[in-house]
Amino acid sequence: MDSSDSIAIIACGGRLALECIEEARSSGRLGGVIALEGESIPEVVALADHVLKWGQIGRLISALERTGAKKVLLIGSISRRPDFRTLVGDFETIRWLPRLLTTMAGGDDSVLRKVIGFFESGGYQVVSLADVAPGLLAAPGLHVGRKPSATEREDIETGFAALNAMAAFDVGQSLVIGQGRIAAVEAAEGTDAMLERVAQLRDARRVPWKPGTGVLIKAAKRQQDLRVDMPVIGPQTVEGCARAGLSGIAISAGSVVIASRSDCIKRARDAGLFIVSCDQAALGPDAPSGAIVPETP
Repeated sequence: MDSSDSIAIIACGGRLALECIEEARSSGRLGGVIALEGESIPEVVALADHVLKWGQIGRLISALERTGAKKVLLIGSISRRPDFRTLVGDFETIRWLPRLLTTMAGGDDSVLRKVIGFFESGGYQVVSLADVAPGLLAAPGLHVGRKPSATEREDIETGFAALNAMAAFDVGQSLVIGQGRIAAVEAAEGTDAMLERVAQLRDARRVPWKPGTGVLIKAAKRQQDLRVDMPVIGPQTVEGCARAGLSGIAISAGSVVIASRSDCIKRARDAGLFIVSCDQAALGPDAPSGAIVPETP
């Protein structure tokens, strides 16, 4: 294997990291796996060459050097930021501490840009999931389940336009909308917790929709760096939508990953939910009516 094409995977939480490891291995590009203790799932930890605590940057750099790879994929979810107070005695990390504290300051987008810069300054190329496992991305025209109604199509267009408008404020990547009303916007809690909030609003009759109404909209933010922050839906997302009594999911094509795709699609069909992927180029307030949702059956 050409070492210039070798990829070291830094695996965080969720099964998506496992899927990327399998894809990189099958293509012969896997240079090594570094798992994060307390974040990576057990299956990933079992495959890892190194298991590090969140924040052990000095040891991370040494582990990357040992892989021989010059490309890095950062994949998976992070449930918390590092607590550097737990790293007393890790002198290599302490040496980096002033820069690390600067990197961790700011909103999510700001932090992620600094993380990329951190690795690039060390001579590494940060790659995206699309470079490693392009088959996991939602392609344009994906259509699972029934066709969205005219009202749902209007909600989908409005929802994407709203996300597009909020992107400048580093707000989350998803929202729930129904009958022209936005019921919830994702913030720091993440998509799953937002969906649970919608379910609670329904139970409290704060959302006046009948069951089977409302759509989850998920899209990459404008100018979002997809190398380290690609939106994801998976089986848990589908289950959350079902519990919230929604009718479907609309995602932006080419920039949203469908994790555990076959399971995700099966659960959507079993729950009576539709999934549609939408052309990112059509998003925005000037999109013509009907341009957002594909017409394929």
